[in-house]
This record gives sequence, C-alpha cells and structure tokens, in this order.
Amino acid sequence: MKVTFEMDQATLSAEDELELRKGSTVIEGFEAFVKPYLEKGAVYQEEQIFVVNGKVAEEDQLLKDGDKVHVFAVFAGG
Repeated sequence: MKVTFEMDQATLSAEDELELRKGSTVIEGFEAFVKPYLEKGAVYQEEQIFVVNGKVAEEDQLLKDGDKVHVFAVFAGG
C-alpha cells in the first residue's frame, strides 16, 4: 500500500510516498520514512504528533492505502 508522509521541522523537512506492507502502523511507517534521513545524519525532535488524513492519530493506528500522514513536533515552553 502507498502512504504519504510529510514532516516540516527546522532540522528535517521532507515529503515522501512510501510503499508499506498492509497492516503497518503509524509508528512503523514513520520509522521507515525517517530511516534514510537518519542514515545521512539528519536529526529531528523526538516527540511527535501524528495527523492522518486531518485527524490526530495514535502511534498504533493502522494505516490504509492512500493515507496522508503529517508529522508535527511537540514544542514545550517555559
């Protein structure tokens, strides 16, 4: 199945369409999405919010063919 991941952070901004196995979760797709960037030395904020097709999603949510996943960093202030 094909799923699009999009992430826009100061240290990593990317959009890719991935071919994932049926039954993949949001976190599994995210790990596959960032892996090539991490191998090239990229970094990203580790706390994430995932939005699938416009709705906040949990890491264990199953993805479907054609899903679009936006990845947002969680920011804290003080």
